[in-house]
Amino acid sequence: MNSKALGDPLTSLSRPERRKWRQAGRRALRDHDAQQLTTLRSLAATGGGLTSLICQDSAGYATSAELVIAGKRIRAGRVHRPTLSALTQALGCMPTVPLLAASRYGPYWVLTFELATAPLAVLADRLSILPDRHCSSGPLAAPTAPVDGRHQSIRLAGT
Repeated sequence: MNSKALGDPLTSLSRPERRKWRQAGRRALRDHDAQQLTTLRSLAATGGGLTSLICQDSAGYATSAELVIAGKRIRAGRVHRPTLSALTQALGCMPTVPLLAASRYGPYWVLTFELATAPLAVLADRLSILPDRHCSSGPLAAPTAPVDGRHQSIRLAGT
């Protein structure tokens, strides 16, 4: 077994090729972040609200959290605990906490929620909009045996 195969695959590339791969990686990350920011701003513009908040129990001043805003699951990296506590208290008083705005502040994601007293800005170092659990519009088709050399699919009975 070749020990070089287990290492970083970029080491086998030339310097200009490595540079192109790193640029492509940064460009893909920038495009992904821009797409997520557009989605969050759309949720804020359409009156999306926070309906659920789950925090991980850990020591320290910051922890990760999962938020559900207008049906979208959003996983946030390190978030200040007192801010999450204020958001949890607001959720206890009203069924949804409206999302006012979404933006970036340097490397941080900023979600601004409307509380009864004043807007609350939530800063997170990482943010990911998780894919929907039920992406398909209908039940999945079951594969069948090939007919005339081609595969066909059928709907399952009762679905």
